[in-house]
Amino acid sequence: PFSIPAKDVLYSPVKEQRGKHCGKIKTHFLKLPGKRPPGWNVHGKVDSYLWLGSSNYAHAILDNLPVGYETEAPLAESTGSHPTLYPASLIYKSEAHFVFGY
Repeated sequence: PFSIPAKDVLYSPVKEQRGKHCGKIKTHFLKLPGKRPPGWNVHGKVDSYLWLGSSNYAHAILDNLPVGYETEAPLAESTGSHPTLYPASLIYKSEAHFVFGY
């Protein structure tokens, strides 16, 4: 498991005040726990795009997506959520659980 502090994905309209991972794609390689048989080092790859900010700045959520990613029309302006179409042949759905606080 790994954790990313909220300050590292926090959005600000001032570039120098943004978190270092905000609006960037981070790649995580999945490996089996413990000893691994030879030849099977990486079992999966997860690319995540992280953005945390006020709904006042929701229009900026997708500003830093790389070329090749296309977005559909927003489902509802009030939700701030935007569906994204990925240019990959296989897409797997995963579920994430976030725990806030210390």
